[in-house]
Amino acid sequence: MCSFVVRARAVCRVPLCAQRFDDLVASLPPGLLPEVNVLLIDAQGMEHEILAGMASVLGGAVSGFAIEAAVVEVSHVPVYAGQRLGPDVDALMRAFGFSCAAHCEPCSHCDRLFTRV
Repeated sequence: MCSFVVRARAVCRVPLCAQRFDDLVASLPPGLLPEVNVLLIDAQGMEHEILAGMASVLGGAVSGFAIEAAVVEVSHVPVYAGQRLGPDVDALMRAFGFSCAAHCEPCSHCDRLFTRV
């Protein structure tokens, strides 16, 4: 077993497989996906990248996914190196047809509610 953090320094690495959500959805047999209409994304600074990898789902092109709302963690102050900030997430969500419905004001770090326009 591996201890992940000792005095705020990593002591081991665990390999993970990752793929875009759109690619995962496309690889599944029809009828296997549950109906989903709400998302919650809190990914330690990677929210923009995750949303970008869900373009087909968020854009409404995938049957069974009628996303109507999303709660997304955003920051207006960088916490992680290379992190995309709140205005970037806002612009991406607008491009997918969502608008901010709650916690829309700039915040150092908050969960923002987006709803489909």
